[in-house]
Amino acid sequence: AIKWGLFEDLARSVGIPNEDIPAAAEFLSDTGSIVHFDDALFRDMVILDSQHLASLMASVFSLKPEIVKHGIIHTSDLPKVWPYPQEQITKFLTLLSKFEILYQLPASTEGGSSSGDRYMIPSRLPEERPDRSLRTEWD
Repeated sequence: AIKWGLFEDLARSVGIPNEDIPAAAEFLSDTGSIVHFDDALFRDMVILDSQHLASLMASVFSLKPEIVKHGIIHTSDLPKVWPYPQEQITKFLTLLSKFEILYQLPASTEGGSSSGDRYMIPSRLPEERPDRSLRTEWD
């Protein structure tokens, strides 16, 4: 993924006038050449390789059980899975939430200490109803 400003620089370097860059991005996105969402949250991100996004989504379903416990993953474990800067990991999480692949959970204060940001991955939830510590997430 690159920032919109770099995409604009690349477009100008191949002769696309400034006023045509948004239309070029829309065309490339519509044809699957890039992934770009023209909304406030993702406008600044351009994914040049759509296969990269598909691989990112697929990686959620193949996370090791020691990373995803009972369908829950902690953001502190994500750098072990995705070797990206934290800012990009945060964007990816938001994007995966947009596609409803995972959902952010409220911070837990079990045992008096906050567990930090956690995400639930519905496809990785156990078949049976969890013990009491996770029931509030299910109810």
